[in-house]
Amino acid sequence: MIRKSLLRLDSFIEGMNNFYRNDKLAIQRDKIDLTKLLTEELDYLKNLYTGRDIAIFMAYRGAC
Repeated sequence: MIRKSLLRLDSFIEGMNNFYRNDKLAIQRDKIDLTKLLTEELDYLKNLYTGRDIAIFMAYRGAC
């Protein structure tokens, strides 16, 4: 019973340490070219299903 309690406490402390480490990391924002990303993925999918008529329409409202 004591061993089980100590293991739970150890797990809790480890979780708190991980949370603290993640909290200290700086958030880095990167711009993503969604049109390029989607085009590459759609080309991959089209090549995956050759011989089929697949129509894909993309629309977006602009920069966020």
